[in-house]
Amino acid sequence: MLIKEYDSILLKDGRKGVVMEVFKNPDICLVDVEIGIDDYDHISVFPQDIANVIME
Repeated sequence: MLIKEYDSILLKDGRKGVVMEVFKNPDICLVDVEIGIDDYDHISVFPQDIANVIME
């Protein structure tokens, strides 16, 4: 699965997020996930934690 910046993704734990940056070494993504109305958290995500890309 190819993951790019600004892709909307679904994590395996059910949360939805937007990829803000993709790092190659190690393979990890910085993702903004919604934690409430107009409230977001920045988390680090490994590719194996992503269920699928919702929108490219």
